[in-house]
Amino acid sequence: MFFSLALPRISSMPIIHLTLVLFLLYGSRTLFVKGVCVFDEEGSHCTCQTEDIRDLMGLFICAQAEVFEIQNGYLGISPNSDFLSTFGRQGDFRQMMDMLKMLPVNKIIFKHITVSNVFLSPLLSVLPNTNIREIVLINSTVEDNQKPIVLLLSSSLLTSVTVVNGSLPSSYLLPNSSYLHSWVMSSIKRQCLSSHKSPNLSVPFIRHLKSLEELDLSENELSDGFIDLTECPDAFKKLSTLKLSHNRFQTYKDVCHSLENLTSLVDLDLSHNDFSVPPSACSWHQMFGVFNLSDTKLQQIQNYLPSKVEVLDLSNNNLLLFSASPQGLRELYLSNNGLLVLPALHDMPNLQILQIDGNDLTTFSERDIEDLKQLHAVTAGRNSFHCDCSSKDTTDSLVKMSSILKDWPDDYVCGSPSLRQGTHVKDLNLSFFVCHTALVLSLICVGSLIVISSIAGLVCYKVRRARKQGGGEAVMKYDNTGDLSSMTSTAK
Repeated sequence: MFFSLALPRISSMPIIHLTLVLFLLYGSRTLFVKGVCVFDEEGSHCTCQTEDIRDLMGLFICAQAEVFEIQNGYLGISPNSDFLSTFGRQGDFRQMMDMLKMLPVNKIIFKHITVSNVFLSPLLSVLPNTNIREIVLINSTVEDNQKPIVLLLSSSLLTSVTVVNGSLPSSYLLPNSSYLHSWVMSSIKRQCLSSHKSPNLSVPFIRHLKSLEELDLSENELSDGFIDLTECPDAFKKLSTLKLSHNRFQTYKDVCHSLENLTSLVDLDLSHNDFSVPPSACSWHQMFGVFNLSDTKLQQIQNYLPSKVEVLDLSNNNLLLFSASPQGLRELYLSNNGLLVLPALHDMPNLQILQIDGNDLTTFSERDIEDLKQLHAVTAGRNSFHCDCSSKDTTDSLVKMSSILKDWPDDYVCGSPSLRQGTHVKDLNLSFFVCHTALVLSLICVGSLIVISSIAGLVCYKVRRARKQGGGEAVMKYDNTGDLSSMTSTAK
């Protein structure tokens, strides 16, 4: 006989007390564990196969886990039975629900699982009496068996729902499921519907997302006009993070118009969409913390960017020029474009991090070098640097500021001239003699001529002086004696 006991939650209960409670409740019924659940290195994440939890002692192994993951199987009704296929008896299933109320689990993950309404309905109903605040479905399917979900409590305490490459019944998005939407979504702060292949968001569904702060709709099939907030102006008022990457957007103005009134939005990811057609004017009124337009086939930036943003990602596009200077910009990512000149960094006084690797830059001006030295971190490799004496200032400056170059020295390679192509910038030897060989040789020749001329002049001077001194002594002796022979003998 099973006795239902009113027990306190045990998220902070010592492990010895927890062991005793679980043993007293379930130890007399089953002491055999058919599977082996696995903990992660930190001991907070417990992963079980569905067969591991057919007997409740499988859950006992995960008694102190904060994250409980179930993999590979079916949670629902057996095809030819009224019993739950995973637990064998409905009594066992109810005991599992009772155990969830006691365990410190705050996050439950279903991976490669098919979940029946018969399992989902009591699970959702019991959630408010548990510590569970997050539900995740990865490569899983919620089975639509035409049986309505019955919710026994009036409110949910869930804060995060994630569905990655999952399948939800289409009926869940219809108006007749409004009560389910309200119950589940009213308290949700973080929601991820990644790889769900949704073409749009229905108004009956989103009108309940009043507390939502983070929404990830990446890798779906959303297109222009995917959402119309005019019918539910209160939706998404608290939304601060929105990820829309890897969808089918093409008309940038329509996307901008759909989102421009989300006043709390500070983190927007529109990457991996096709915005190659230049838009007409778009007005972003938000002060963005992060604005991501990477991999969107941009050829220019006019009418694309917000006026205020701290982190701007435009990498992997087709930009030849970046001439904007958004207010408050601290980080700028321009990797893998076709930039020929460095942006005007002096117009971005708050900039700290710059990535311009993988472009077509060949040299930097003196102003560019001074601006780069003011930054905290620079990534400028994989450019075709010109490595001759005309760009010596650039290559010498790169060596001197290598401490802030995050990809130094391997990615800094000469692209021209052909004589130095493939040479690492750090290995260049552009000495004064190499860069000014003709001048040095000319100076050497001129110097040699000057030295030789000086020596020759000095020798001539001394010879002439010596001759003058010798002739003067002979004349004096002649004058004193008046004897020519005397002069001759003296000369000898």
